[in-house]
Amino acid sequence: LTRNRDNTNTEIPDDTSYLRPLKRLFIILLSCGIAILLSSTSLFLLQAISLSSELGMDISTTFTILSSTPVGPVWNIRVITSLIIIASSIIYYIFEKRSFIKKGQTGLESNDSSYSPSLKKTGKRGDVLSNGLLYTIVLAGAVSIFSNSMVSHNTALSFLPSLAISIDWLHFIAVSIWLGGLFYISSILLMTIRLSIRKSGNIDGTANKSLNINTVRDTSHFLALLLPYFSLIATISLGIIGVTGLYMAWIHLHTAEAVFTSSYGNILTIKLLLILPMVILG
Repeated sequence: LTRNRDNTNTEIPDDTSYLRPLKRLFIILLSCGIAILLSSTSLFLLQAISLSSELGMDISTTFTILSSTPVGPVWNIRVITSLIIIASSIIYYIFEKRSFIKKGQTGLESNDSSYSPSLKKTGKRGDVLSNGLLYTIVLAGAVSIFSNSMVSHNTALSFLPSLAISIDWLHFIAVSIWLGGLFYISSILLMTIRLSIRKSGNIDGTANKSLNINTVRDTSHFLALLLPYFSLIATISLGIIGVTGLYMAWIHLHTAEAVFTSSYGNILTIKLLLILPMVILG
């Protein structure tokens, strides 16, 4: 919303309404990558310690044994994907910050930076690199989610376990798209819009009664385009969640009575009761 907005010829682009949300996005991505790395490693070590106490072996031996089981490759996948997320997040933040500062300096030196051929060419390359890093983070996250499906209860099924694993992965990908989109809109996008509107008020950043009507119009138009677009994505995600959820419930419960008589069914009921208000609010 802010990066591609034309800047005036006499001042550096608004660092408040872009760099602050960029920093917040970077912190979120970095924190998630570190959380995946620490939690997966801790879980693997706890399994090694538990196996060591059961078999009466040292931890290094049980660590080697676990590494030869499906748990080992899953741990490797989680570590690799988390490191990719961390590295891509750092590179993305550094590149975006430097590009923003360079664009501001060019705006001060040029009479019309918006129409500078060299700046436009550099900007296109920069957008490709930035988007590539973000897509890399998304892909690494998707692979990390697949590692969870690889060790889920679906792997123990006798009827088409590969299909069950794929359905489980697709289920949680849809959940991530839905909840991740809501989280991004609430924590990053709305912050960017709020800062943009505030910047159009007083010099100190506080709002006043004579806000720049163009800024308010642009942000309102942006939201009017975004929300229906995201609503379509959320609706498709909810449809996928419903279909895949019914399939997994069927292969694990088999009967309707099992919803009330099994722990899996009870947890499923609680989850549905929590999701229903979210769907209604959405």
